Amino acid sequence: MEIEDIIDFDFYNLVDINYKLLGDFIDFFRNKNEILQRKPNEWKDNKYWLDPLEGQEKNSQYFTIGNSINFKFWEYEGSNLRHVKGIKGGLDCQGSSYMWRCLKVCIDNDEYPILDASFLSKLDIDVVNNIFKTDDNKVVMTCLKDRWLNWKDLGKKLIKKYNGKFYNLILESKNSIENFINLSKEFRAFDDPLNKMTMVNAILHQGREIVDFNGNIFPGIDYHLVTQVLRIGLLVLDGTLEYKIENKNLLDKKESLAIRKATLKCLMSIANKLKISGDIIDNIFFFNGKQNCTHNLTCQDTNNLCIFENICKKKIKYFMPLENTRYY
Repeated sequence: MEIEDIIDFDFYNLVDINYKLLGDFIDFFRNKNEILQRKPNEWKDNKYWLDPLEGQEKNSQYFTIGNSINFKFWEYEGSNLRHVKGIKGGLDCQGSSYMWRCLKVCIDNDEYPILDASFLSKLDIDVVNNIFKTDDNKVVMTCLKDRWLNWKDLGKKLIKKYNGKFYNLILESKNSIENFINLSKEFRAFDDPLNKMTMVNAILHQGREIVDFNGNIFPGIDYHLVTQVLRIGLLVLDGTLEYKIENKNLLDKKESLAIRKATLKCLMSIANKLKISGDIIDNIFFFNGKQNCTHNLTCQDTNNLCIFENICKKKIKYFMPLENTRYY
């Protein structure tokens, strides 16, 4: 199945792709054997993930519960932008790492049975609040109501159709990524137009070898990946949209979707030309983004150089695109 079978790549005349630079970028990758031979991440860091020995069903449930709430990790407080971060279980974490750390601590300390679909279906929002508090009892997580609603919906529908276990959806998909996408869309958490949260869930499942999908996984287009593609120079923006991103203004849904669609088009073009899978491309950009192109450009002032240093146009004026959403 090709990406065009699911997603219409109309960029609404807001974004164009720099195809010359995209070609140069593909050539850059061709000369990087360590990239071409890379294997999918296995998601085995015990600070955030369950032990593989816990079994496929339990790991599948954990990944799905986490990815069902894996979206916006920032908010405006007045005119200041605050990112989700804090110390949890003795670790200083930020963004999605903070979220996953909270879930792991919750399970390790046997605080709440969050892997139980029945528990999720009857969940009180105060419990969600408690799960995501810092070690010193501060509330730092954003969008708690949306995360709560996603979990309740997930629990109810897992009970109704899958005997409480997401692993049964995996079995029903019969290793088809297309089936996996379509079945996942039944849930509030996975009904997003670019399948971002569904794809991240697929990437974690496949990396842990819970499933071996037939068909190519697409990258999960979050703001780490978008920010890097913008700063590398692969996208050319409409003047108004460029102004909004440079000045940290909120984008509307149409603008944000256009940028994310163009980013996905770029990354899948790279994957297809190099004959590597979308989850490998996702891993490369996502883990590079954790160290470099997140909220600043550290390759400009440290020795921790980005792998894209020689090809990147270093458009440091671009901030990560900001949108109020439960998808991105």
